[in-house]
Amino acid sequence: MKLTKIFTAEQIKNIDRLTIKKQNISSLELMERAVENLLPFVEKEISKLAKIHIYAGVGNNGGDGLVLARKLYEKNYNVRVSIVEYSSKHTEEFHVNLQKLKDLGIPVDKYQKSQSQPNPDFIVDAIFGVGLNRPAQGIAREAIEEINASTAKKISIDVPSGMYADQLNQPGDAIVQSHVVFTFQFPKLSFFFKENEPYINRFEIVDIGLDSQAIEETSTPYYYLIDIGVFPFPRKKFSSKRDYGHAMIIGGSMGKAGAVMMASIAAFRSGAGWTSVYVPKGLVKMFQTAHPEIMVQYDEHEEMLTGIRPEGKNLSIAIGPGMGTHQRTQQAIKKFLENQKKPVIIDADALNILAQNPQWLSLIPPQSILTPHEGELKRLKGSFSNTLEKWEKAKQLASDINGIVVAKGAYSLITNGEIIVFNSTGNPALAKAGSGDVLTGILAGIMAQNRLDGFQTALTAVYVHGKLADMYVRDFNDFSLSPLDLIEMLKNYKS
Repeated sequence: MKLTKIFTAEQIKNIDRLTIKKQNISSLELMERAVENLLPFVEKEISKLAKIHIYAGVGNNGGDGLVLARKLYEKNYNVRVSIVEYSSKHTEEFHVNLQKLKDLGIPVDKYQKSQSQPNPDFIVDAIFGVGLNRPAQGIAREAIEEINASTAKKISIDVPSGMYADQLNQPGDAIVQSHVVFTFQFPKLSFFFKENEPYINRFEIVDIGLDSQAIEETSTPYYYLIDIGVFPFPRKKFSSKRDYGHAMIIGGSMGKAGAVMMASIAAFRSGAGWTSVYVPKGLVKMFQTAHPEIMVQYDEHEEMLTGIRPEGKNLSIAIGPGMGTHQRTQQAIKKFLENQKKPVIIDADALNILAQNPQWLSLIPPQSILTPHEGELKRLKGSFSNTLEKWEKAKQLASDINGIVVAKGAYSLITNGEIIVFNSTGNPALAKAGSGDVLTGILAGIMAQNRLDGFQTALTAVYVHGKLADMYVRDFNDFSLSPLDLIEMLKNYKS
């Protein structure tokens, strides 16, 4: 698996200092290298016919902007630079690179609000970097507001100016509304705040060669999942269904059969050797007719689960999709958890039942995986008013159950109570009823194959689920996806 660490602004500054020391280079040389590595990203984004306006602050982020202006100018791009002089103190890196622009005759002016600005095709935002710790004010705020008012496509270097790297901004703060952020070495924690959605359409990570030992030795609870490695798992020629495990989905109720059906097909498609469901008796014919590949065990009640007694050895069980929250079903859940020793995947109505009976959380087997969406997380752990509080609630829940929590949403969060991993795949096409049931099935299918521990299972399933949606959007759009499309896309999935 490929994960990258996510650091605070202070940690990033320290890693920069250690890189300069260990690699025996100057900060100017590091800046030059960073922008040299940034350049291909910018060139891919911008046509040589485009008019480019770079807004540069007087700190090191501004210095990055000036180096970029020089390198683009040398490649015959149409570049203009405005200096946003929000302070009389200029860093040495800014000053040196400003002189280089002047020596080359590159157009540079001092930003003034009243000045008539030609409308460019692209704006490069290099006003503030990760060091910002107070709201943009004065001339800087005016420049940010002007950038946002422009119809030009906006590119931010490292972070959108005005955004803190690791803390929440306040409502009303001036922040550049970036189309794309090219961020150095690591994504910034603030990229994953729901509150910052208006300011980051997408971001790409630019490796600038910061010292690997310094990165390794700097601790953080936050990570970004970039790749999972091999999936589907390789299958041996002389193998049988027994080598790939038995996934079981427990759930369903009259009127909600679809949830457990989608989860079970997703488990089957994810590679489980067997897949079974445990459903109310009234749903049996539906399964055996529509999906004969899915084996069926059933409760004697026609419409709901009143007892959960699955048969089979070494089952990888997911429980909750479509099961409802009837009182008899709640008691069935309680008895099931009391007797369950292996980790289970808990989703949907099973989570809602636990929210109504929080004392039953202690019955959950260690290393189980819970998959709440935002509403379910609030019901389980109480309300939260911002993203940081949400993350803390998810960590607390994982710690409470000695297991894993997948908090579903944009950049779905996976935590074991100690670290938090943000997923890199997925898109708004997943905002459809049933998408979570497919994730539950993929989790069960991967767990059944017994190749990974619980945390790795969660990371892999969430990544695969998101990538399926990305594959769909690449070929179609982001509004028409059905959960059944996700399952169908599993046929085409390759690492």
